[in-house]
Amino acid sequence: MQKTKRHAIINRIHVRLGLTLALVGGFSLTANAGYAQLAPPSGFGGSPGNWTFAPSANQAAYGNVLHHPGALRVPVPGTAATMPASYRLAANAPRIAAAAIFMNPYVRVGVGIASWLGVAGIVWDAVNNRWAKQDNSAVLSDGKTYYIQGISGPSMEGVCKTFVQSLPDWQYSHVGTEGQYSYCYYSNKYNPSNVAQTPFYIGTSQCPVGWYVTPAGCVQNPPLITVTKPEFEDILAPKPMPETVPFEIPRPTPLPVEQPVINPEPGPNPQPRPLFVPTGDPVQNPQYDPNAAPSPENQPWLQPGVRVVPSPTPLEPLRVDLKPINKPVPGPQPMPEPVPETDPYAPAGQTPNDFCAKNPDVLACAKPELDTPEHEIPKSDKNITLMEENLFGPGACPADVYFAPHGLQQFKVWDWNQSCGYITEYLKPILIICCTFAAFMILIPGRTE
Repeated sequence: MQKTKRHAIINRIHVRLGLTLALVGGFSLTANAGYAQLAPPSGFGGSPGNWTFAPSANQAAYGNVLHHPGALRVPVPGTAATMPASYRLAANAPRIAAAAIFMNPYVRVGVGIASWLGVAGIVWDAVNNRWAKQDNSAVLSDGKTYYIQGISGPSMEGVCKTFVQSLPDWQYSHVGTEGQYSYCYYSNKYNPSNVAQTPFYIGTSQCPVGWYVTPAGCVQNPPLITVTKPEFEDILAPKPMPETVPFEIPRPTPLPVEQPVINPEPGPNPQPRPLFVPTGDPVQNPQYDPNAAPSPENQPWLQPGVRVVPSPTPLEPLRVDLKPINKPVPGPQPMPEPVPETDPYAPAGQTPNDFCAKNPDVLACAKPELDTPEHEIPKSDKNITLMEENLFGPGACPADVYFAPHGLQQFKVWDWNQSCGYITEYLKPILIICCTFAAFMILIPGRTE
């Protein structure tokens, strides 16, 4: 039987001890597993059935799924491992995002938001400071006016529909042109195969081609009408929301999400995955049979670690099962070093070691030389010159404060010249005396009983 390495045994003992302490601290204990409720990532909150997540700039989006890389810390002693989490947007998330955009028009320049607004036909009217859409009652003129029995308008379809509404038992079908004539077609409600037609009479429009015909007259630009907040949400929410919109709306805007997924596969349909966290270097497997065929269980080495299995519940959406195991592995490759935490103010991906490798001459990375010869202290002579400096500058008293109510003659509110005189003549000597006394108390030795 092969002997295991002492440091690996100690490592496993530390891991199990750490897990035991963690279990005592609040995890529910089973036969060989401890359940831990992971700390939620920044921005995640809410309650069962009403979870919310405020997106930030470091998330990635996959369709309607928000993917938060490195969001969850794995509670295994001696490691700095993390796991991602994913959140699928709830059905009412687009309506909440639309409400946020309505209240914050400046976000309209976002790529996703701009395309969303474009599909919905909503624009920002900067002249009148309002959200607006094109007035559907305005018709683009083709330079003609169409008539049917006293009904006229700039659109054949509009005139035809208005005419058919005045006919009992008939319904609009379509408009069309045969030869040199245009017709309005309509069918019988009780016998759709019975189709009738009425010709249009065509005259010249008062509006030029390319202008818009409105009840108020001809206009060159398409007229706009105000869109209220409920209308804004009703128009925008049913439109497909681009995946970048959650990260372009004002932060933090809590969007409703469904149950989060722990350690998911990136993609539009995330599924939770177990995670193995190594806790020591591999050791020889005493149960290995070299004469048997290799298999996932029959391997010459064992990698100690902890298996982290997502086990969420409605009340604990970020719960995981922690189970110490020895994972059979084919070789003695040493355990990878835990990933160090990066400085939040350093560039992305840069660790303290990276910084010293790139900047070896800075004081923070310098290594002191402590090899002093025995019974010998290095000495050196240097000339030091002390020069008097005025640390606080020449100083000056502030100007007096004046006030002129309603443009009348101004009068002095505060006399700084007089106040500075009191400070220099009375307060300054007192401060000097107090500081001198304090200095004597520091220098004069005392006696302790």
